[in-house]
Amino acid sequence: MADDTIHSGDIRILQSERMTDNADGGGRLTGRTVTDGASNEIFDDISDLDRAAGRTSLRKVGAGVLTDNTAQYFGAHAIIDQVPSDPNVSVVMFDTGSPSDEREAARDHVESYVTAGVNSRMTLLGDQLAGQRSLTTFQMTEAPLPDLGDVLALMTEQGDFAGEVQYVRITEIDHEIRTFEYLNGSNVQTFERRVLILGISTSLRQRVYGVQPKPGTLAPDTVIREGQSTDAARYYGVSTLAQPAEFGDNTVQVASTYAPLVPATTTEQAVTDVQVGGTASITVSSNGQSFEVAQIASTTQIAVELNNRGFTYVNRLNPLPAPGSVVIAFRSLGKWYELRDEDSNGDLTGNGAGRVDYTSGSVNVTLSAMPDVGSAILFSWGTPVHYEDRAGQATIDKPWMTFALEHPGVVPNSVTVRWIAGGSQKTATDDGLGTLSGAATGRIVYGYADRNGNPQPGEAYVAFNGDAFPDANSQVEIEYDYGAPTTEQFLPSANEAGLVSLTISDAPVRPGSVSLTWTVTRTWSSSENETSTSRNGTYETVEQNGGEADVTYTITDDGQGGFHGGWEGSIDYATGAITFEVEKVREVKEWDDGDNLNREWGSYEKRDNFENGSSVWLTSQLDSAAPTTHTITQDLAPLDVDLMPLLQDSVVPGTLSFTFRGDTFIDRQGSLYRSVDSNGAGVLAGTIDYGSGDARITDWPTGTSATITVQTLVSTFGTWTLDEAFFRTPGSPLQVGGLLIQATTLDGRSITGQAALSGEIEGDEMAGQVSFETGVVRVMFGKQVADASLTAAEKSESWYDAAAVDDAGMIWRPTQIIPSTARFNAVVLTTLPLEAELIGIDPVRLPSDGRVPIYRAGGVVVVHHTGRAPFPLGLADGTTLDVGRTRLASLVVEDATGEEVPATQYSADLDAGTVQLAAPDTATYPEPWYALHRVEDMLLVGDVDLSGVLTLKGNLSHDYPSDDTLVSAAMVAGDLQARVADFFDLSSWDRDWSKDDNDGADGTLAEYNVTTYPPIITNRGAITEDWALIFTGSSTFRIIGRTVGEIGVGNINEDTSPTNPNHGVPYWTLKAGGFGAGWVNGNVIRFSTIGASFPMWLARVILQGPASGQQDSFRLQIRGNANA
Repeated sequence: MADDTIHSGDIRILQSERMTDNADGGGRLTGRTVTDGASNEIFDDISDLDRAAGRTSLRKVGAGVLTDNTAQYFGAHAIIDQVPSDPNVSVVMFDTGSPSDEREAARDHVESYVTAGVNSRMTLLGDQLAGQRSLTTFQMTEAPLPDLGDVLALMTEQGDFAGEVQYVRITEIDHEIRTFEYLNGSNVQTFERRVLILGISTSLRQRVYGVQPKPGTLAPDTVIREGQSTDAARYYGVSTLAQPAEFGDNTVQVASTYAPLVPATTTEQAVTDVQVGGTASITVSSNGQSFEVAQIASTTQIAVELNNRGFTYVNRLNPLPAPGSVVIAFRSLGKWYELRDEDSNGDLTGNGAGRVDYTSGSVNVTLSAMPDVGSAILFSWGTPVHYEDRAGQATIDKPWMTFALEHPGVVPNSVTVRWIAGGSQKTATDDGLGTLSGAATGRIVYGYADRNGNPQPGEAYVAFNGDAFPDANSQVEIEYDYGAPTTEQFLPSANEAGLVSLTISDAPVRPGSVSLTWTVTRTWSSSENETSTSRNGTYETVEQNGGEADVTYTITDDGQGGFHGGWEGSIDYATGAITFEVEKVREVKEWDDGDNLNREWGSYEKRDNFENGSSVWLTSQLDSAAPTTHTITQDLAPLDVDLMPLLQDSVVPGTLSFTFRGDTFIDRQGSLYRSVDSNGAGVLAGTIDYGSGDARITDWPTGTSATITVQTLVSTFGTWTLDEAFFRTPGSPLQVGGLLIQATTLDGRSITGQAALSGEIEGDEMAGQVSFETGVVRVMFGKQVADASLTAAEKSESWYDAAAVDDAGMIWRPTQIIPSTARFNAVVLTTLPLEAELIGIDPVRLPSDGRVPIYRAGGVVVVHHTGRAPFPLGLADGTTLDVGRTRLASLVVEDATGEEVPATQYSADLDAGTVQLAAPDTATYPEPWYALHRVEDMLLVGDVDLSGVLTLKGNLSHDYPSDDTLVSAAMVAGDLQARVADFFDLSSWDRDWSKDDNDGADGTLAEYNVTTYPPIITNRGAITEDWALIFTGSSTFRIIGRTVGEIGVGNINEDTSPTNPNHGVPYWTLKAGGFGAGWVNGNVIRFSTIGASFPMWLARVILQGPASGQQDSFRLQIRGNANA
């Protein structure tokens, strides 16, 4: 009776055809077995060059069941169960699924770890030429920078060269904000984009095709896609246990879930002056035109912990997000991915799916991959809440020119302004009340005193009529009378209504000659203008002072017993009695200082406070004083215009256009241009102060109209502040301690925070945490204050919560900072693989640090520990040793030299954990002897975390010390058994191996009788192959294998048994009795055989560094079960 069992020694590791690193290395498995314990049976020795430069070597081997039957070896799997003791050498396994592939194909398989994913937010800026080692791209200003080490796929999808693809890795990043122009109808508009110059690891092989920037959707021939890990090749390796594991545990922590696949080098890359939280781009409209506006993003996060790790998350964004501005970032297996609402319809797309509700701020998102524990789900967005369309909302005064007079104490009703317009002289005069009239209008300031009582000269604000603009290159002449003004200092007190009363010493005074200057204290708000003009009768100068501001007012009388600028009060010119208000209450729009998730946008009062006894400086002229006449001649001054009178808004850059004297003016980065043609060329015509809304026109065309018509203008009002931000650095890991954050508080103070070695952010008014591993940062601006030190008013503010006071009586008080000033510097540790020529594999499409994951959710691991127990000296027959633990997986005995003692000289009770010797041969195997005893658990992996924690689908049945315990990932082959499949015939065949019984020519008239004469096959002889028997006549045929080629001929009158030369036995046998009759020339019999083997590739990685003198050997173990 035939032996249908599998015996010890029938399972062997086999070499492939060519055990080299050449392109044709590998191939099919042979009959050459790998000798256990012999050197260089798989890999060559390591050379000095390998040590110096690093190298990855690939070898193909396989497990074979070498029996002359078809006994089943079930549950077959392979593990690396012993690692090289040299820390610079490691080994991983992978499987390509091919029984016959060679190294070149295996290399392609390895290099396909990263494939093209979603479209990048970057677009190629123009064409890039073959041979370049850099790429020039552009993206929206709010888009996050790519990470150092990221892989990009350059895919030419249209044009003459469609189908070309090249992968590149980013090695350097340089970027700046640039302003571009485009023609929108008849108007040339500007917009901003971030331009990036990316250093890449390899030269471009072919030209790639970009576009010039413009708003809207672009369609370049070559698109940039983000690299995405596909796990096309799965890797299996081994790692040591980082923490002891105990009986019953369902988790283990390994030193690393990754193993090197290619050697890499680590460099430090400084990242400087990066905006905290990044920016967001929203679309705003003015007069029917749309503009892209970049703003500092609002941010929040959900920290990813073991107890909340999953695919789906929900959040609420406050303030409400603007459509098209929402970005959600998450980190999975060390790489960051994004989702965005790109179509502005609420749908979140990218690496996952979700929905954002713009009316409530609610967000739900399902990620495409499980996020890493210890990272965060980061949310950033823009808000439209504080933008206003100001086109046509305000009546714009005529533009004016400002002329400084040369004396204080200008006499009212004495000013005459003369100029030439159209070849004739034009004039305008003042009316004694500060108002100009005639061919020009405007205002005269007759003089005033500054906050220190120093007299200041008068000023003339002249607004020329449209038909009386001065001729080009002409001058303006101003004639006026002046006298010596009287300056007095008063130290009054304000009454409950905020009014001050005082009396001028020398009366009567000349109407229109009175000015008053004083200082108040105001709660500071950066939305308020720091200075304002006296053109409307009031000077306002702000000097910031901590959380408050000293505001100096100067007002002038209107010549009729009142004051310009809307100030309450009265003057009796005859007696010198004056009453006037010294305090104003202002209403500004800004965010309250509550927490970031519950902040409110609204109107808030800013009240002046006049301190009783403060100085009030008064200037005046005696009504009877004798004046002196003076004339000045000045060149034409620029034209000034207040685009937003009575508003405290700021102009949004790039949104302003207005018409003046028949021409259109637009703003570009603070400059005004007119007569802009379709190519973007124009005449430089002035400047715009975005903060105050004041335009200064230095060039204008001829015309008759002096009217300013604002066509488009978007303003922003109020103060956007923050006291907390969440963001990630552009690259990780970070150098420990290598993060610096700077910001400016709302009251103008500069604050700084530095990451400590623990990751805590430390600073006078800053705290938070940074993960150096992931680059995720949470920063809070503020400080701990004693609850007892707070006033009742402070405790009524929105940030205060009595429940937040800690046991020491301290509470966190937030500090509001100006978002645009919050910047960070960091040092990113960039790990980049070496050149392909050095290491033998192109690393561009591999992970940036050259490491690959070796454990997977759903995979199988073997946790194992081997102990070494010494026998007592003086061994004898019957000597028994208890190794100290039970339920062993294996036990072998070694002598003093490490030689394994034959199993005939001992017997082991694995359940009891004992071994008894039988006639020990100590002459051949010298003492001392040792029992090598092993315990293990094979379990399914439920989850893998980057921290090294493996969650197991089951419990450990042993205790495992951290020393010498290994966790091996198993490459599962399944059941190994030779068999025949897919036996069919065709009347004819065109050599297309993909055709089956239902595809191609009809079957033959003859049939091979597989029921009575089944093909005969053995585990030893069978290989995984497709076969074809092609008839050359009615009885003869050729024998062809899909990969082995033509190996012989056969005849239906004889048994057909082609020999497998590797083992000297047939691949298979077809009995003569099964063929029957009726075969004709061209008929084909097709079938497949599946061998009782499984091939695998081994990658040995040598990191740069000197030889340690330790062993570089490893052990590969083939495991499975057979019927007893």
